[in-house]
Amino acid sequence: MSTESVDDAVSLLRGWDILDGCEDLLLSQVRYIHAFSDMGALFVTMDDQVYGVGQNGEHNLLGVEGENYLREVLEEPSRVERLSGRGVIGISVGMWLGAAVTEDGSLYRWGFTSEDSTILLPELVTLYSGTKFTQVTCGAAFFAALTDKNQVYMWGSMNMCTEPTDARLLSLTHTITSLSCGWWHVAMLTDKGQVYTCGYGEDGQLGYPWYEYDDIYSAKKMDIRPVCKQVVCGSISTLCLSTYGEIWACGENDIWQGSLGVDSEEYCIITPKKVRIDATIKEIAATWGSPNIYAALSTEGRIYCWGESRYPALLKNISSLIEACRNERTSFELDKMVFPLESKTTVKPLVLQTSPEPPVITDSQENPCERGEDPCDGDEHDNGDDLDHTLIEGEIPESQNQDLNGEDNQEKTIQQNGSTPPEEDAPDIERDVNENAGDEVEESTDPTSEPATETSEPPPETTSESASETPPE
Repeated sequence: MSTESVDDAVSLLRGWDILDGCEDLLLSQVRYIHAFSDMGALFVTMDDQVYGVGQNGEHNLLGVEGENYLREVLEEPSRVERLSGRGVIGISVGMWLGAAVTEDGSLYRWGFTSEDSTILLPELVTLYSGTKFTQVTCGAAFFAALTDKNQVYMWGSMNMCTEPTDARLLSLTHTITSLSCGWWHVAMLTDKGQVYTCGYGEDGQLGYPWYEYDDIYSAKKMDIRPVCKQVVCGSISTLCLSTYGEIWACGENDIWQGSLGVDSEEYCIITPKKVRIDATIKEIAATWGSPNIYAALSTEGRIYCWGESRYPALLKNISSLIEACRNERTSFELDKMVFPLESKTTVKPLVLQTSPEPPVITDSQENPCERGEDPCDGDEHDNGDDLDHTLIEGEIPESQNQDLNGEDNQEKTIQQNGSTPPEEDAPDIERDVNENAGDEVEESTDPTSEPATETSEPPPETTSESASETPPE
């Protein structure tokens, strides 16, 4: 590895506020990183050591032990003993738990995952002899794992009102190739380019009409015709990338959780709509934040970003998705990037976005979209007219206007005809880094033994997938 490449990798990682307490020598060895929640991060080094830094909290999301067990914030990196030397290749952390997969197909979990509310250190999840896992992704209080036989198992709670499930096998007749989770839903891509989802869909994130009596573990096909090659989830949204390079999005569409970039001011996008972007896209990413940040890489190597802005805008001086998602919760797709990166571009990092606590889902909640009500009515929601239009593609230069008294007034005029301007006219997005710090709290008692979770019998399969049904009148 050349000195120049190492310097590039360290420079890129220095853009993440959470890594301020890490020495350059340690950062130069990073080959994999996963950022999550309110600025916590786990990373794996070239010599197979796993470190945690930043937000740890009452659920021990960093999986650390000893004096750092349950410590609120780790300002300096701490070695995660029970994951180091295991060959970790994938990590995902939700709001209350974390999980990881290794090169040999083993699966580990930690955090608030047991029925008796015990805070667990990383433990090996034992399923059946010979079972190997290839991917894991976490929701708020659950995680889903994909096996080498293309089976999907789930652990935890899809909401806080039901008993946690343990190694629940989803009943699917299609071959699943990848997974992505939001707070309370999971999206699955098949080898045929179809997308299936399950969980809670009250804000349209499942991509089809959802009713409160639907089985949350019964996966159904999204209402999307194009063949897809990638699917990613925001906290309450789902984005699909078609083989034609188009992006289709559904879910919550507002300035609080992030605008989906579609030509609609509806609060709930139930049927996926095409994202307005004048480029052929080859890869997408979604983060959990307030709002969610969405990013796309075009075939020409250009990076587009939206969520804070209503429509995708071109980011200049940015050459990779992981640069566009600095200081954000990284998705599984971004986590697969291995350092050092080839980019040598120095850019300003994005604004620090923290993930708010997800709303607790109760069985009594109703879907306002399905009741025929407009969730945008009232003071609680906004139709998007108050967005920062300086980030919207199509902005034209300021014009000078004079009133009757001869006083000069400046007004910004936003293009309203819905057309997409050429890429070179797209505005830059420059964001400043906010300082991230935390206060240490007193440590809790260090657990002494490493438990193991075993499932002796095959779990019952859920009901088979079915097409979305219209509720009885």
